[in-house]
Amino acid sequence: MTLEVWPRNYSSVAEGHNHEIWRGEGGWSTRVCRRAPGYGLWRSISEGWESFSKYLSFVVGDGSHILFWHDKWTGDNSLKTLYPHYLCVQPIRKACISEVLSPPIGDNDRVWSLRFYREFNDWELAASYSLLHFIQSRILMGGSCDNLCWCLNGSGKFDIRSFYHKIRNATPSTLPWKGIWKVKVPKRVAFLMWTTTHGQILTLDNLILHGYSLANSCCMCCCNEESMDHLLIFCSVAHSLWMYMIRLFGINWVMPGSVADLLFCWYHLLGKHNFDIWNLVPDSLMWTIWTE
Repeated sequence: MTLEVWPRNYSSVAEGHNHEIWRGEGGWSTRVCRRAPGYGLWRSISEGWESFSKYLSFVVGDGSHILFWHDKWTGDNSLKTLYPHYLCVQPIRKACISEVLSPPIGDNDRVWSLRFYREFNDWELAASYSLLHFIQSRILMGGSCDNLCWCLNGSGKFDIRSFYHKIRNATPSTLPWKGIWKVKVPKRVAFLMWTTTHGQILTLDNLILHGYSLANSCCMCCCNEESMDHLLIFCSVAHSLWMYMIRLFGINWVMPGSVADLLFCWYHLLGKHNFDIWNLVPDSLMWTIWTE
């Protein structure tokens, strides 16, 4: 999905409601809706634009859809943030880039044609020269259309995964999917492992969370409460089985703290034992313990 899908999918809907719903400031977002009846969709969309647009950058083409002062087309900050004093003396504060850039005439280069309400005072000249010098190297050649670029991945195209992780402040998942789906085991065993890594198998603690009134005691050792990690790894019966299998391979290993960490380490970090029989051990042991 690319960012160009936005205007293509919603422009026809906007025409069916009101032409004023579509904002003229570049066309990147909808106009803020203040009417109560019938505009719930557009209100929800516009409320999310501010948090969404923080992760966008502009790829300048002809400059007809990017605001000169307000949009971040020169870097991480807009010109109104870098030079706020000069925005105050602008006659057209929401001008697009193409409106403040003279068109090419013959072989002559394009030049900026900024206009202000008044002449600059002596103490303002240095800052005005800084502004002109800053934008002089960014004169557009024109030709292509303006675009948006998604900043949270390398491709520049929007994807839901990167935005979801960003708004949740989450790190990329280390789910050991290769240690589940690439191992040569029956699908029902792989599905059990997948469910286990997500913490969704029906151990007693999960059943209690679903509203069942049960006495929580491990069915094998009868010494601790039954949870997923305890039942499959740390129960004395399960732990003895793990230690027996590890000794058969001649390895000294401290067990990780969870099933997901165990599968990740077993498949990725113990490289010299990375063969079919080795990778079958976790699935076989956990399936045997669970079915017992």
